[in-house]
Amino acid sequence: MNVIVRADDLGYSEAVNYGIAKAVKQGIVNNVGLMVNMPYAKHGYDLIANDNICLGLHANISAGEPISSIEEVPALIEEKQFKKSAVYRSSVKDFVNIDEAVLEVQNQVNRFKEITGFAPHYIDIHAVLNPNFLSAAKAVAEQNEILFVDVNVKSGTILLNNQGIKMQVENGKDEEVLYDSFFSTVLDNKEAEIPMIVYHPGFIDAPLIKSSSVVTERAFQVSFLTSEEVKSTAVKYEIDFLRIDEV
Repeated sequence: MNVIVRADDLGYSEAVNYGIAKAVKQGIVNNVGLMVNMPYAKHGYDLIANDNICLGLHANISAGEPISSIEEVPALIEEKQFKKSAVYRSSVKDFVNIDEAVLEVQNQVNRFKEITGFAPHYIDIHAVLNPNFLSAAKAVAEQNEILFVDVNVKSGTILLNNQGIKMQVENGKDEEVLYDSFFSTVLDNKEAEIPMIVYHPGFIDAPLIKSSSVVTERAFQVSFLTSEEVKSTAVKYEIDFLRIDEV
């Protein structure tokens, strides 16, 4: 049985970085999305630089400041910061300017290379599922010959190299719920699609509390992803943890 386990938001804060690093080094995570525009992006990468993982660009237009100048991406900005994800979700009209989004995502690819020394293994998107943002990120991925995690917003299905992937963003509140959700998803999967389960592991610090809607859940996810029970059960059922770039 195969599953893709992905951890998003590397770079969000120091505590998030330490939590993700633990989930990589002591847990079942081998795919990680880096938010290169966030202040702790380099710190996060340094923590996992020597680990054998698939590291992608978690393209972001809804947290922190842009890589581009504010004057270059005005439609994405509110008070010198990216507009919050809630602003995008509540808008009836897709106000994302594709040209601005293409510029910003390309600049994030360039920053990713500056930080890591290599191109992203994949590009996916953070929080904003607006069609214009998806189109912009996909265009940048194609231009740079980078694998794109292409999301069908209505079905939640992802297409990777023509392989169907069923994405599930995990929001369980404690280890028991996370455990039951994970193994029911993997073991009860009767579809041809490979499941991709997305987590947001991390420890907690002030920057996270001030700016994120997902806080305590992150600590429970670290605990779940690194638990001996999860690892031993995965071995028992011969579950293979796939890299996104190997699908």
